[in-house]
Amino acid sequence: MSTLKVNAIQEADGTAFNFGNWTYGTATDYTNLGANTDLSFSGWPTTWQKIKISFTNVSSASNAYIQYFVSKSSTASNRIQSGYNVWTGYFGTSDSANSTGSDNNMARFSYTADSNYSMTGWVDFEKFSSTRILMSGSLMASGYYQYHSQGYVDCDPTTDMTHIFFRCQGLSYDSGIWKLDYATS
Repeated sequence: MSTLKVNAIQEADGTAFNFGNWTYGTATDYTNLGANTDLSFSGWPTTWQKIKISFTNVSSASNAYIQYFVSKSSTASNRIQSGYNVWTGYFGTSDSANSTGSDNNMARFSYTADSNYSMTGWVDFEKFSSTRILMSGSLMASGYYQYHSQGYVDCDPTTDMTHIFFRCQGLSYDSGIWKLDYATS
């Protein structure tokens, strides 16, 4: 058996590769995150490179898709309403993927509309450039449905993304634990 040993990972110019400095949040109940319909996340510095929002035991009080979007203020109505290019899909009890199309005004996990679901998953936001944020996420609902969401939003990651909101199509959550972690450069 061979063993691979890595002494250092370097950038092309020979400097050490920086994996970023991670700050880990504390898991909290959904009732601590603002309105029952639009859960609000904020608090990362302008030097952020990656943000991860994780959740477990999330349920909506009614049949609603889980949606998420970025905002330039603490008010969900000030969200970035264009520039999204997000594709979603899911795997059910069959072996094939079910494509659910795309969104251009926010991101979502399509077909999570079942008030009996208990959902666990995550969404990553990555500062790709000064005008683009990459987004990807995955969740498992009730142990056998897998949902995926991937794409980007074109906006300024510093001034246009001071908050992230998670919404149940404007309806209420009735359970869920959420956590935010972020890496800086």
